[in-house]
Amino acid sequence: MVNWYYVLGADRVGPVSEDALIVLFSQGKISSETYVWKKGFANWVRMKEVQELHHLHKIGAAPADEIVAVEESSPEVHFIFDWSKIKDSEELFFIKIGNDRRAAVDEKIYGPYSTTELKEALEEKRINNQSLIYSAGMKGWVEVGETPLNPIHLSVNEEKAQEAPLILVIENKPLPLIGLIHTIEDHSCVVLASGHLESNDNLLASLYLGSELKAKNIKVSLSNFNNLEQKFYLDFMQIDNTAAEIMQLHAS
Repeated sequence: MVNWYYVLGADRVGPVSEDALIVLFSQGKISSETYVWKKGFANWVRMKEVQELHHLHKIGAAPADEIVAVEESSPEVHFIFDWSKIKDSEELFFIKIGNDRRAAVDEKIYGPYSTTELKEALEEKRINNQSLIYSAGMKGWVEVGETPLNPIHLSVNEEKAQEAPLILVIENKPLPLIGLIHTIEDHSCVVLASGHLESNDNLLASLYLGSELKAKNIKVSLSNFNNLEQKFYLDFMQIDNTAAEIMQLHAS
């Protein structure tokens, strides 16, 4: 039996059988535009591009005169954080320094990093147990010493968590790009994220404060990308007053 995987929202789902794909397609839960993958594929591809799945396109297809245009909407995600399930190579963590010093020093945010990179930074004393760390799904910033990076802890002590940062979830294929908002200007922002954007223009984004959805359908355009610093420079093409006020209120 061939095991298939497919993308639903921000999640990779599977393995499932071809029969299961047929049921999902007939129920309208996936479509010919859904990204799928199986062992042997180099990358995720749309179902309509997979020759052996072409027969699915005839299942439950609506007549042309019954097709209704669907308004585009920015992606929504459900953040789940479980340190025990994180791979050492996954670049999911951000570090904030400055808050752990007695002198009045501006806070600076860096990342994303993997746990392997953070352990090296601790050994080289580039960060310490008082530096702040955050990953999407956590309640807020916590001290490095209150996480499993400190051998005396088995889990994150989120009772001491500070306010969570702003997260921007940007439409992308096959999965949304999830990044932490680093800085905000009047008509632009800088986002820290691991990955790349398939398109530069007219991208829809959703704004989160930590795991809480605050605003949708923010239209952005990519103006620049610094691969070394993993910084995405975005221009706001369309943003409502509510989203703008939230960004100004919670900007780092």
